[in-house]
Amino acid sequence: MGVKIATQYSGQCVECETKYARGMMVYYDKDHTNSKGNAIVCTDYACFSEQGGKIDDKSSSARTTIEDLEFNLPDVSTNNNVIYATLLVKQCLVTAHVITKQIYPKLDPLSNTFGQIRNAFKTDLVNIINATRICDNKTK
Repeated sequence: MGVKIATQYSGQCVECETKYARGMMVYYDKDHTNSKGNAIVCTDYACFSEQGGKIDDKSSSARTTIEDLEFNLPDVSTNNNVIYATLLVKQCLVTAHVITKQIYPKLDPLSNTFGQIRNAFKTDLVNIINATRICDNKTK
């Protein structure tokens, strides 16, 4: 059974050639295939249905989409130590992004794999900074 989901990749319907971008809502059915033998993916329900795609209303309504997410920030003040730590993490994230692009130039920066590798590098950089600070404090 298919579902209506926010797509992780950009693409195009095989049949009607309608293009969709990453994050757009599409009808997706991996249990049925299109004329090229792939899962059915289309933004238009009529085209999706004509290809044999079927929607499971129970699973579609239970899934959370990007548009359904809501995040409320707590109303608290932020001290200087937290602000400093945030700046360090941002610097590590930017550096990790550059490193990941250098090491994996063909990997899509929007892919989950790229994000996981970048996050591992960022964590390593933060750990190195912390280890360096601990060593500096011991020598003083």
